[in-house]
Amino acid sequence: MPSFDAPILRVARHVADIKRGGKSIEEKAEAIGKFVTSFSLETRADRRRAAKRSVLPPIARIRAKIAENHGFVLEKERREKGAGVDKVEQAAIAPSPRVMEEAVTMRSLEEVMHKLHTDTILFLHTADTLAAALREYDLDWSPAVIMLCKAFEKETNVRLLLPLRAKTCGRDLKADLSDEDLGRVARFCSAAGQPPELGTLGRFLNTAIHSKRRRASSILLQSFYELMSDWPGSQWLVDEFGLEAALKKLTKEFRNPAAHIEKLSERDFGNCRNFVREAPEIVMLKLFLATSR
Repeated sequence: MPSFDAPILRVARHVADIKRGGKSIEEKAEAIGKFVTSFSLETRADRRRAAKRSVLPPIARIRAKIAENHGFVLEKERREKGAGVDKVEQAAIAPSPRVMEEAVTMRSLEEVMHKLHTDTILFLHTADTLAAALREYDLDWSPAVIMLCKAFEKETNVRLLLPLRAKTCGRDLKADLSDEDLGRVARFCSAAGQPPELGTLGRFLNTAIHSKRRRASSILLQSFYELMSDWPGSQWLVDEFGLEAALKKLTKEFRNPAAHIEKLSERDFGNCRNFVREAPEIVMLKLFLATSR
C-alpha cells in the first residue's frame, strides 16, 4: 500500500463531509480548496518546494491602444449633443511587434509558468499531486478539480482584479456599488469586499461586453476599458467567446459539480486540466497574454 494511503483517505473523507454540508457553492469550494492546500503543505519537503516558486512580477503598463487588426477596438462612448443618441468613437494604435510575435509563438503554459503567481503554481502542483494519488483508488476527484479552478481564480485576481482596483483608486464608485451586476467588483475595488469568485467576474464581464448604457455611465467600466488599453492583447478579455465564456464553462462544468454532491472522475479532472493548461484551450495562457504588456 502506498505511503500516502492514510492522508489521501483523510482528504476524501473531509471533502465528502464538506460537500454534504449546507453551505453555498462558493463556501464549499473555498473550504475544499483551503483544506487541500493545507494538506499539500504538511511536510517540510512540500514547504521547501513551495518556497522555491517564483513570485509574479509587478504588472507593468505600456502606452499603446489596442490594435484593430489585433482583434479588438477600444470603444469610447459619448452622448451626441442635442440628438439624444449614443455615438461610438473608435481609435486604436497597433501593439509593438514584440507583443504580436510573443502571442503567436507561445504555445505552452510551461513557457510562462515561472511568471505566474506563486499561489497559482502551488495550486496547479497540488492538483497534479492529488491526481497521482487518486489514480490508486476509486475516490472522488473533486479536490483535484477544485485546485485547478482555484488556480485560475487566483490568477484572474492577480492579473485583472488587483490592477483594476489600482486603476479605480480615488475614483467615485458610489453608483457602481449599487449596481446588481457590478456591485461586488466595485466593493472589492473600494477595498470593502473580498475578491469576487468566478461567477461574479463572469457577470461583470457580460455587462462590460454587452451594456453600452452602463459603459457610458459606469466609472468602474470606464476604468476597466482604460486598463485594457494598457494591454495590447486584451481583446480576449471582452470577446464573448473569451474570458467570459471560459469562466462560464469552468464554473458550470467543473467548479460547481466539484463543490456539490456529484462524484467526479479522473476523466472530469482530465477535461478540466486540459481546459486550464493544455492545448488547444490553455485558458491560463490566454489570460496571461491578454494581461501582459
